[in-house]
Amino acid sequence: MIVEVRTPSRLHLGLIELGGHWRRFYGGIGVALKKPSLYLKAIKSHTLEVTGQCSPDVSAAVAVLEKAFQMDFKARIQVLESIPAHKGFGSKTQLSLAVGISLAKMYGLDVKPETLAALLGRGQISRVGTTAFIHGGFIVDLPRKKQAKQQLSFLRVEFPEEWAFLVAYPLDRSGPDDDLEQQLFNRLPAMDEQRCSEISHVILAGLLPSLMERDAEGFGEALTKLQTLVGGHFAAVQGGVFVSREAVEIIAKHGALGVGQSSWGPAVYGFYSSFKEAAEAAEKISQKLGNGWNVFATEADNEGARISVAP
Repeated sequence: MIVEVRTPSRLHLGLIELGGHWRRFYGGIGVALKKPSLYLKAIKSHTLEVTGQCSPDVSAAVAVLEKAFQMDFKARIQVLESIPAHKGFGSKTQLSLAVGISLAKMYGLDVKPETLAALLGRGQISRVGTTAFIHGGFIVDLPRKKQAKQQLSFLRVEFPEEWAFLVAYPLDRSGPDDDLEQQLFNRLPAMDEQRCSEISHVILAGLLPSLMERDAEGFGEALTKLQTLVGGHFAAVQGGVFVSREAVEIIAKHGALGVGQSSWGPAVYGFYSSFKEAAEAAEKISQKLGNGWNVFATEADNEGARISVAP
């Protein structure tokens, strides 16, 4: 049996509630992207063999699942295309779920991706990446009660096919790994109620209505406002509202309707009303930022992971 999985990546546009003012925490906003993407192939075998990109993380995920299901998985698993790690694209969630779903299909395990995510330690703060894997699209992950181990409530909206993003990230800098991320969260003060209220207001009165009405200018304006509010809270631990401030400023000057940073960065992005505009801007911005940056245009992914199974 051969199982092939191709996943989207995601932009994480911010957390909603870091103050616990309604006895709920976290939640998040994000959108699945067609590029970068991950492509994994698993072939049933007599032994376990892990090759290709991200091999240590694949092996670690298999070990966790073997312990959880009390099974010895025997397969040749190869990652042929990977999402850049620690750049802000949610690579580990997509990789972990791709490994998990491929083994579940191969061994006939009746297990949901949400369960796999919990077993593999993903989605502990935000389920945007897990939902991007399952459904794609634009995602609002609702804040959860502190004692809840899993948050199942979310809103998913189809992202307009004609809209696009310009994405840029430096090749020589990375964001925090899981351990450092937790340390940074521990250093963050509680978000004050005014900022939490402003974030919710921008989402409900600006971002979502503009998205559903296909109002690109309104969406971009709300997106920049949201990112500035969220980044302002994280500035003390990440060195500013945006970790790649100059790149954000350059993108804003090249026709972007909205700008921001994905997760902890260093990836930043611009929002455009068409792929053509995003691609033209990417070419110009790439020249300005130089060879140390990867700059590209991409569309949103409204499908989520594509999974194929062959005997």
